[in-house]
Amino acid sequence: MFKIFLLFSLFLGCARVKTINLKEHTFNLEPKILIWFQVEGLAPEQLAMLRFAKYSAGYRTAFESSTCFGGMWNYNLFKLRPNGYEGFLSQLTGKSNIKNSCEDFKHRPLWDYLKEKEFKSGVFEIGASGKTSLERAWKCEEGQEFKKNLTLWKMSPNKKRSKFVFNVLEKAHFEKGMVYFDKSCDRRRCHGDIVESIKNVFNNFAAKESFTLFIIKDHTYARAIRQKKVKKAREILSQLEELYFYFTTKFKKHRNPLILVTSSAVRNIELPNAGRDWKTFEKNGRKVLFRRNSLMSYALASGAGAENFCGIYGESEILRRIIWRPENRKWGI
Repeated sequence: MFKIFLLFSLFLGCARVKTINLKEHTFNLEPKILIWFQVEGLAPEQLAMLRFAKYSAGYRTAFESSTCFGGMWNYNLFKLRPNGYEGFLSQLTGKSNIKNSCEDFKHRPLWDYLKEKEFKSGVFEIGASGKTSLERAWKCEEGQEFKKNLTLWKMSPNKKRSKFVFNVLEKAHFEKGMVYFDKSCDRRRCHGDIVESIKNVFNNFAAKESFTLFIIKDHTYARAIRQKKVKKAREILSQLEELYFYFTTKFKKHRNPLILVTSSAVRNIELPNAGRDWKTFEKNGRKVLFRRNSLMSYALASGAGAENFCGIYGESEILRRIIWRPENRKWGI
């Protein structure tokens, strides 16, 4: 009788569907495609700008389909409130001793770990200036190893008129260790469609690759919030949501995708009451900004390995959570 009970218990254990956040989920999968949105300044509450812009009260943004939600302490060994560039660099290297200097590029980046799994890696930057762009690695002697296995695309003013460009309407082959500028960008601004540009670059870059890391790093959202341009911020958030939906749909049934969204240097805003107050809020951003950045940034994750991003942890732990697997399947960290 006892043996029958054990067999019955085993059967129930095997038959039980594993879930997380009330969704079916397969644990401990290794991602073959990693799409990572890094959005400076974004707080989860700000998704209300998308949610309440719709007529349906039950509308859920694409971001809300995420499996796991995590909070990250946004500080390092030198600053209590590092800026977005420093925070994202900490996430990419797994290090908290970020000095905002060439020395930072001595740290081993995520794509250096992933090359052991034959990943092809690229970063698409939106609105990154000289001080906030990973292009700084190309100008530092310490950055030679850092940039070796990375392709960088920039959607920001092409002040030096680089000949290495990409076009939303053209097919192209991209080399690692190179920096490419959007052809629609002149010395002052960019005129191209962000969503279509990113789709085109990704499809050209990853068409024949089974393992791909693709990072979308945005600094324009935080800039719009700082300038109290609420409509512009909502427009940027809407574009990012469209891309998030595109990638989650594109890889929904194959290739073990991990779709990750992280923020840094979160700028909290005071959302208004409904009606007239909300209209004034969108028009001129009145009483919008908190005085200081938040001490916490955030992570949303869906897909393979999403369970690693639940909880509260430091920003520098993101890299470890991306490549960590159970002890016998660790990725060399």
